[in-house]
Amino acid sequence: MILSILLLFFGICFVFAKDNCRVKDFYSDRERGFYYGRLCLEKKKNEKPEQTLKKVVIPWERLESMNWREIRKLVEEARGIAVMNPTYENVREYKKLMLWILKKGLEFQKMDRIVTLTSGDVFSLSLASPYYSRIHSINEEKKVESTLRKFKDKAGLVVFYDNFCSYCSLYIPIVKLFSEETGWNVIFLNIREFPKSAKRLGVKIVPDTFLVLKRGNKKVWQRVGTGAFTLDDLKRNVVIALTLLGEVKYEEVFGVR
Repeated sequence: MILSILLLFFGICFVFAKDNCRVKDFYSDRERGFYYGRLCLEKKKNEKPEQTLKKVVIPWERLESMNWREIRKLVEEARGIAVMNPTYENVREYKKLMLWILKKGLEFQKMDRIVTLTSGDVFSLSLASPYYSRIHSINEEKKVESTLRKFKDKAGLVVFYDNFCSYCSLYIPIVKLFSEETGWNVIFLNIREFPKSAKRLGVKIVPDTFLVLKRGNKKVWQRVGTGAFTLDDLKRNVVIALTLLGEVKYEEVFGVR
């Protein structure tokens, strides 16, 4: 009977002790007995408190007076906290900070344009000038057109499409217009009718446009781009494909910006 009571007592002690300590934390020597005194208390003392969620705090009242290094550090910290603790408030504060920076950037762009247009001593150095950009764009268009005419008898386009693709139905007329303006031959292949060719070329999304170049007795393929393009973008991408094949030097057409 006494033995049963002792076993019950130690069992209860063990249950309560288990919530705070592991079995190996108990004293086992005869002098101190079977209890979880100092060792368990020390363990509990060393336990780290639960971490609370960090909040993104933006010092809006002194944001204007901070230098660019402080702003960059603030952005990195705010982004890190928002990513690790993506609460509504954290993400909102981070987005507000990025909006403030965007407005600063727009103010710089506005003043940069004013300086470019009104200061003769920096006009020639401002490649972002709207006048320079327009002239550069016109020259680029002329070189693209000239390059396309040069290769009209040596190259053509192959466009993979699908009858159920809405983008394809919009893109095919643009490719036909490209053919009319440049004199290039264009072939349209339905992926359902030519699955082996599509698989060989890695076609997964339509429309998918390829340039085919004649080199002696061989034909070289180069992807122009996946997806639908405007006429101007298609012309530009075709010339870029020619640069990738080594037929044209990129700098000769597009220059260095």
